Amino acid sequence: NFFNQYNMNSFQLTDKDFAHWLVGFTDAEGCFYIKIGVKQIQFRFSIHLHIDDLLVLKYIKNRLNIGNIYKYEKSASFEITAKNELVKLFEIFRIKTLNTSKYFNYLSFKEAFELYFSKPNSLSLEEKSVLFNKIRSIKNQMNKKRVLTEQITNIEITAYWLLGFIEGEGSFH
Repeated sequence: NFFNQYNMNSFQLTDKDFAHWLVGFTDAEGCFYIKIGVKQIQFRFSIHLHIDDLLVLKYIKNRLNIGNIYKYEKSASFEITAKNELVKLFEIFRIKTLNTSKYFNYLSFKEAFELYFSKPNSLSLEEKSVLFNKIRSIKNQMNKKRVLTEQITNIEITAYWLLGFIEGEGSFH
């Protein structure tokens, strides 16, 4: 891995190039997850990698200045769950959109997020039930449950997007 071979502090992309790289890497490895509990809903963006790639996650965390890293025995995860930090991530994806079907998962995730956080502070049990059911419906159309009928029309493959995507999805056989 590039980040393991070189001092990550000496490797600096411009903000624009980093955003393109991050979007490519997210297209390859990112995950948008909605957890619906009894009283609240949690929104999580994560990138989960083998522990050997921990430096990549540290680089992402340091560049974004948000999120947390969790280490496990053989893997590590970069996660963003805080509302204000997810909003910062949304801004990156607004400027440079995802290029794969993950784009539609992001749009659903963001739609559910905005629906949840635009609610009034106090809801009746019935209103809360309606809101949670709307978000559950959105969630049930994400990832493997998604039936793709839309097409991405504004695909932009840049050198740094491609680098990020290959670093996430590439393999040698």
